[in-house]
Amino acid sequence: MIISALLLTCLAGVLVYGLKLAGRASRLPGLLIVGASMLAMSFVGRPDLATALANVLGVGRGADLLLYLLFILVVSLVLMAHARFRRQDVEITELARAVALTSPRIPGDHLTVSEPPRGRG
Repeated sequence: MIISALLLTCLAGVLVYGLKLAGRASRLPGLLIVGASMLAMSFVGRPDLATALANVLGVGRGADLLLYLLFILVVSLVLMAHARFRRQDVEITELARAVALTSPRIPGDHLTVSEPPRGRG
């Protein structure tokens, strides 16, 4: 009973977050979060629904179905994060190249005449 209350509280927080996201320009992620959290809340409230859905889909138990869905979710998130990092790497590389081309520096030109070059000694 305590775990159900804890799960429902956490899922309610996720639901509120999804509703905030759904009110912004990109509605799809928010709507997906709202739908997933509502489905999860119904599974917490009535675990037999997960088992019934699992049986319809050809999976033995509701817990197994949830594990499979969680695996798909985690793999999807990892792939999306990888794609985002790759995209950011490309953007940072392009930015660094643009900065290098707009303000080229000659090695050692930061030294003034009054300052001797630092070397060994």
